[in-house]
Amino acid sequence: MPLLIKKSPAMNPTTLQRRSGFSGPLCLGALLLAWVGGSAPAADPLAYALSKDGQIDNREAVIPSQCYTKTDGISNPCWTCHTTTNGLNLMGDWELQEEYAFSDEGLTNHWTNLFADRSAAIARISDAEILAYIREDNYSPLRDALADRADYPGWRPDLDYSQGFDDDSFAADGTWWRAFRYKPFLGTFWPTNGSTDDVLIRLPAKFWKTSEGVDSYEIYKVNLAILETAIAIPGEIPSEEISHTVEPINEELAGIDLNADGQVGGLITKLSGLPLTYVGAAADERVQRHLYPVGTEFLHTVRYVDPDSPTLLSARMKEVRYSRKTLGTDPWLVQRAYEEELDAKDIGLLPKFAGSALVGLSNDFGWLYQGFIEDADGNLRLQTDEEHSFCMGCHSTIGATADQSFGFPRKVPGANGWGHQDITGIPDVPQSGMDRPEILTYFRRVGGGDEFRANDEILSRFFPGGMLDEHEVMRAAPGGDRDIAWLIVPSYERALLLNKAYRALILEQTFELGRDAVIEPTANVHRSIVNGSTDLDLTGQIYTDGRIWLDWSSLIDRQRRSESVQSAYIAYYGRPADTVGRDYWIDRLAAENGNLDALVEQFYNSEEADLRFGGKSHSELLDELYLQLFGRAPDPGGKDFYLDALSSGSIALENVILDVLKGAQNEDAIIVAHKLQVSEYFTEQVSARGRDYRIEDIPAARSVLDAVTMDPDSVPESRTLAIAVVEAMAGL
Repeated sequence: MPLLIKKSPAMNPTTLQRRSGFSGPLCLGALLLAWVGGSAPAADPLAYALSKDGQIDNREAVIPSQCYTKTDGISNPCWTCHTTTNGLNLMGDWELQEEYAFSDEGLTNHWTNLFADRSAAIARISDAEILAYIREDNYSPLRDALADRADYPGWRPDLDYSQGFDDDSFAADGTWWRAFRYKPFLGTFWPTNGSTDDVLIRLPAKFWKTSEGVDSYEIYKVNLAILETAIAIPGEIPSEEISHTVEPINEELAGIDLNADGQVGGLITKLSGLPLTYVGAAADERVQRHLYPVGTEFLHTVRYVDPDSPTLLSARMKEVRYSRKTLGTDPWLVQRAYEEELDAKDIGLLPKFAGSALVGLSNDFGWLYQGFIEDADGNLRLQTDEEHSFCMGCHSTIGATADQSFGFPRKVPGANGWGHQDITGIPDVPQSGMDRPEILTYFRRVGGGDEFRANDEILSRFFPGGMLDEHEVMRAAPGGDRDIAWLIVPSYERALLLNKAYRALILEQTFELGRDAVIEPTANVHRSIVNGSTDLDLTGQIYTDGRIWLDWSSLIDRQRRSESVQSAYIAYYGRPADTVGRDYWIDRLAAENGNLDALVEQFYNSEEADLRFGGKSHSELLDELYLQLFGRAPDPGGKDFYLDALSSGSIALENVILDVLKGAQNEDAIIVAHKLQVSEYFTEQVSARGRDYRIEDIPAARSVLDAVTMDPDSVPESRTLAIAVVEAMAGL
């Protein structure tokens, strides 16, 4: 039985522990020493959690505050989490949309911070003060404080965020963490409701090693592509029918025909079906759909909304969350875990989890979770047992998750999905099986921009006169002129208010009463529950189609059209596309149903192509083309083939140029794939940096592609060159 010390009203526990400087488990003697005074050493990130060891006042802390929303028979945010069984998620808890079914403990809403009026505290924080605060680094001090703690058995943050990420989104510090871009889950997780976040993944060491035990980022890419495909495809699609766009990966290195084209070799960007095992040193690891391998880790940081940051991510972290798959599972073990969960609920047992704050809490599905949160001074501290319980409900048994995860199943497919989190450019694609965009569907079913219908900015922007303006929301749908940032990013003023509201909560240190950023007291929330109907069934607003997975097909179609356009620019002009030109031809391709041949004549007859190839004999043209595409002279057989075809008229001159690129094989195919990667990167950098791609910039742009070879290292080197070239361009 832990010793519980009643705190003095004049000194909160955080202040007490800071003054004590005691690095081991708190005891009465240490507390008394702190009480009588002394020096003020650096904050101990473990002290507060140790002082609360074993103390849990809310036995239903696993129920999030959003579950206490008032539906009023017209608003249903519940469908996002509670849905029918899907994949290996056998929870099937959609009935929770129909009725409140809380335990006796859960009938009282313990999240009373929702009702607090912090207007005075918010008003005392100036704009300059909050901006300076959120731009301070509180992660590095935590990392340093725990690096050598002999008395701490839990997870130690090892990623050095200050070193950033390389062009392939791998941590530059060599820790093998990799950042990915994903579409945020609905409602609470949107920046407009208070927080931004990022998620990183790391697989065990054997997944980044060759079969000879040599570290290899290329092998790691292959294994991550296989895992992404295993997790991201809806359960309704049989394994043999899977087709998923991935970043360019080396099939020859993998030694498996991953795209089912009957051969093994070169760079591929699509997985067809799933291999039986992972590759390299992980070839002994079986691939299981909707299950992560043992040892998979996720690092999730929750942050303030920095309105001046292009990604919105503040330097300061509200929370640092860590999870690791500690036990192997298979479909039978997963099924049994869900059965035990349902049995426990039927007999009224309250949730219990193995572990403690010091080592993390574990669920029945093989996952361990541990987290840190801000103290009153803004330092990150270990969460208490009760604060850890807050995380367990959503990551244990709700119907929407895939192997208890939210982020990775929603990763943007392909190379664009690897990068530090940035929501710009992500369209509002539908959930799998739906025909309407996901956020639009949420707005329609909820009647607002958050579970409590308390986001006044969303209501005023997209619900004028109380009616949803679908036309404005659809601007973020695939093919529209906006992206999801248009829908879920707060105004500058709202971002500051949300940051101040959370800072006021930090000063109180009452996370056991909730951690939502609330600008003003929330109205559409029950203070207590009477179990029974939500009345949503009476109004026909029960939905069983909620899915964690997304339908990216429209985005993938655009990426494929972009690749076709870049191919034409590389072949006819020897350079990456300019942003305006690329987007124009993408739209033209869409109108031509993807048939690039219909546009070939216009590329060939352009002034730029004429400057490169005009006036040349067929032999000279082929020499120039092979040098431009592959950095070499044409092989005699290939050159003779095209000369004969041109002479006989079996192929038109304007078609030869693109045909040579499309027909590239072996090393040439790798070079083309590399040039396509660099070209798309170059074009995106022009757009992101607001540069004017002028005629006089073309020679420098060509030099970027000239530096690309079949060597994989030439891709990041050319990207670095691309940044230098783009930076030298004039601004718009």
